[in-house]
Amino acid sequence: MGGGKNKGIILLKFIAALFITYSHMAILFPKFQGLVTGGAIGDGLFFFCSGFTLFYGRDDGFINWYKRRISRIYPTIIMWALFSSIIFMWQWNITDIITTPRYWFIPCIMIYYAIFYPIRKYMFEHLKITFLIASTIVIVSYFMILDLNKSIMYSDIAYMRIYYFLFMLLGAMTAIQKEKTTSPQKSFIYILLSLTCYYACMGIYKISPFYCKF
Repeated sequence: MGGGKNKGIILLKFIAALFITYSHMAILFPKFQGLVTGGAIGDGLFFFCSGFTLFYGRDDGFINWYKRRISRIYPTIIMWALFSSIIFMWQWNITDIITTPRYWFIPCIMIYYAIFYPIRKYMFEHLKITFLIASTIVIVSYFMILDLNKSIMYSDIAYMRIYYFLFMLLGAMTAIQKEKTTSPQKSFIYILLSLTCYYACMGIYKISPFYCKF
């Protein structure tokens, strides 16, 4: 079954949309804004799903392949720009519509598509090595770019554009090895462990700037 019709991927996309939407609703919970979270998890899931589904598309050259990516994303952005400007009186300019600097996700994933294509085409059997190289780049850049006394990789908006590519690669690796199934019980345990680890890291660094670098 193709990645676009995979029920598990459809469910993950729904969960991702739910997390991201909820993480932007702090204004509705003035007394519980600390509980309005999950946006980073949702973003990670979307990149994962993109990496998974990209391995099932047609491969008829980069230009046509990339044009299909554009046709799937930008019509929705243009329609939203028109809708929001009429209904909510939001002000948009051509730069907002093309590169959407207001929202980092779209330009980020469009760049990732361009990087992902040659990996998909030429590194299909070497994704683990590719992931190792990308992880090394992320780790090195982490120490070179971030102020480790003030920021962590999950809270610096600019740095998000670097490490989320790893989630896309994980999605591709999962697509290739999808015949290796895991029981729902194990999957649920992995989810709980991952969420616990994530929020533990996010909470510990707030105790003292000293913990940021870890």
